[in-house]
Amino acid sequence: MTRNSPGTQYHATPKKKTSVAKDSCSRFQLKERHEKAVEKTKSHTVECMPDYRRRVMKVVGYVEKEYPEIYDEAVYKLSSEQKSNPRYHYHRATHDFHYDQFPTEILQSFMSDQWRDKEKGIKYTYDHLRKYHDAILKCAEFSPSDLPPSYRNEMTPYLDNLKKELVKAKSNGKVSEQDADPICFGLYEQLCKWAVMRGLIFVWVFLVLQWSLMARACNVDSISFQNFWADGDCVKFKYDLNKRDRKGEKTTEKHCYANPLKPAICLFLAFGCYLCIFQQKFDRDCNKVFRAMSEKEKSASSSYSKALKKMIDGIKGAAQKLREYSIRDGHFNPHGMRKGSGISVTTGSMEPPPIPSVLLRGEWSMGKVLEVYWRFSAIGDTYLGRCLAGLRPDEPNFGVLPPHFTVGRENPFVDKGMKLCFGVILERYGASGCEGALLLFLASIVHHRAWLRTHIGKSANHPFSQIPILNNEKLLGELAKLVTLEKGGAVTSATGVPPNVKIREEVREAIGLLHQYRRDVQWLQENLSAMVKNAMEEKATENGNITATFVAEQVAAATAKATEPLVQKMEEMEGRLTAQIGASSTHRTAGNSINTSASLSESRLDARLYPTYKYHDPDATERNKHKSDWDVPQGFKLPTADLYSGWTRWLQGMTSNATEDGNGKIINAPVKPLRLLKHGNLPYKIRRSYDNNWKPIMELMEDEVKEEVRNRHVDDMDFDFFRSTYAKALEGATEKYPEFANAKTTWKVSTYVRKKKEADRRR
Repeated sequence: MTRNSPGTQYHATPKKKTSVAKDSCSRFQLKERHEKAVEKTKSHTVECMPDYRRRVMKVVGYVEKEYPEIYDEAVYKLSSEQKSNPRYHYHRATHDFHYDQFPTEILQSFMSDQWRDKEKGIKYTYDHLRKYHDAILKCAEFSPSDLPPSYRNEMTPYLDNLKKELVKAKSNGKVSEQDADPICFGLYEQLCKWAVMRGLIFVWVFLVLQWSLMARACNVDSISFQNFWADGDCVKFKYDLNKRDRKGEKTTEKHCYANPLKPAICLFLAFGCYLCIFQQKFDRDCNKVFRAMSEKEKSASSSYSKALKKMIDGIKGAAQKLREYSIRDGHFNPHGMRKGSGISVTTGSMEPPPIPSVLLRGEWSMGKVLEVYWRFSAIGDTYLGRCLAGLRPDEPNFGVLPPHFTVGRENPFVDKGMKLCFGVILERYGASGCEGALLLFLASIVHHRAWLRTHIGKSANHPFSQIPILNNEKLLGELAKLVTLEKGGAVTSATGVPPNVKIREEVREAIGLLHQYRRDVQWLQENLSAMVKNAMEEKATENGNITATFVAEQVAAATAKATEPLVQKMEEMEGRLTAQIGASSTHRTAGNSINTSASLSESRLDARLYPTYKYHDPDATERNKHKSDWDVPQGFKLPTADLYSGWTRWLQGMTSNATEDGNGKIINAPVKPLRLLKHGNLPYKIRRSYDNNWKPIMELMEDEVKEEVRNRHVDDMDFDFFRSTYAKALEGATEKYPEFANAKTTWKVSTYVRKKKEADRRR
């Protein structure tokens, strides 16, 4: 800058740019592999470009069919080089427009001429048609030529009029809506129960996660082990990115809570069961929880959508149940879970969570101004998380803590349980920060063990029977002693409980105390006179003028005079408080603990370790027609299991197996280690399945670790033992049968047996 004289203004003097490029730089060119890497990085733009390209191709086809006279001028064919350039996202497109010569009227006529059912006069929705306009705008950004300036000016009023036209058509029933109807809390709970009943653990955990996170299915699809971790009484989730934030700069933490009162919708239980049952599939280099290593983005969410629809189609009366919950035919869609959770938490109570917290949890936009200044949603998200867990702020136990251990992994029983249920995950991903969450998940499994066994009793082949901790009764009993719902261990307080809810809980406590005190006073009123009379009659009075009866009457009158007004006032106070906060007639007093155990009592699980079962086999041959002692309970079926799960059952048995007795009561029916089953003590169908689908491969593997198995008691078989013996046994079996080296993760025990038999025949 230069100063001319005092009091004058400063004037900027522009700097001359000097060229530092040398002749060698002017001839510089990237290597081919570096150029491809740069182009790949630049290609990360809009996720929905494939859909945009498909829509543009549809408009291209419309021009070719309806206006061939301008086709050659407006459209050009893509070269192989253009299509192969990832930066332009042509995907499967074969043609594109010369956008600088694109006639606006073409798109307008195309959009006005789109019919869902032309014969019936049914139009598409506005959102569906508007996306063709969006596609033209976005694809033009990647074109060498720009749209004419008049394009936007002409399209804006057209789109306004199109919206009005479709609103009018909708009122006459002439618009085909494809949007998903919101799924209410009651239907969500019913879907979870159906999924558990049918053993669809993947669908169950996906449902609970989608509801709890208010998430799109694709957000749940992308969850990795580094995306969740424990924080006191909750587990936090955070996406790497979302639909409107592809850089991942504005993703927020989402606090999720357990619901020990309702196991079917408890996130900690569902997630824990899923990770425990399928832990072997995580022995890989892919850290995605739901996606297989070779699967593409959104593959898990696609599988979930198909499985959910298949589940509904396979349940008798499910369609009618959907209608009862106001789901229109053709409008049941997983996206309704996201809609329903948002509606539920904002309208299910007169004290809904803060709206900014709801919007940020659902990754919805609040507008630029609010997104800049409204950043205090974290504390509101804890309250929101409890509401989404199915806990109601106007009901007791809203601040209930999750099942958790009073000790950590320094305790040998907890450490053994963690390795048994999540050993593979801890080895692979324990350093990512998920270990604390896995501890909470394991505690929920232990806490709800009776509920899990109830489902095993209804279906012996239920996936819950693959939870290894349920097959180790001794360890399960030790862990049960360490699980609590009170403060302790890593859980020291209840988060997400607003002050007004805490006050309501305190008032409920006060009502309980008043209720008890009133009962005590009434008892005193009823018994004091008798107590005094008995005491005086035991010691005769010296003066005959004062009799025991006279004194008793006087004490009774005095007690009534003193207590009756007090009892009356306490009853009035209790009535007012009850009416104010809606306390139930069953009052909670200080010192009472929350009983959230499932219906199956521990007494039902008392049984000898490996009992025999008495019944007659209807399929028995003449030789065993009158035999009544069997190694397995009636109705038992050998499970369909992967090789590792089958190996654990071969060595450990199925102590968690349960069944129904003649009265419909669930009783424990443990099955001894499958290697100890005797051929002559198996019913006909089980014997055939055992001989043909299990025994050949398992005996082959057992021969490799015979000494280790013989010298280890079944109660001492832990995760490390199962893993080490499995690896050694499979290695030895593979040496004898090289076909096993190419085994797929989907192979079951019976698959290995079939491959072994095929190899034996070839030999």
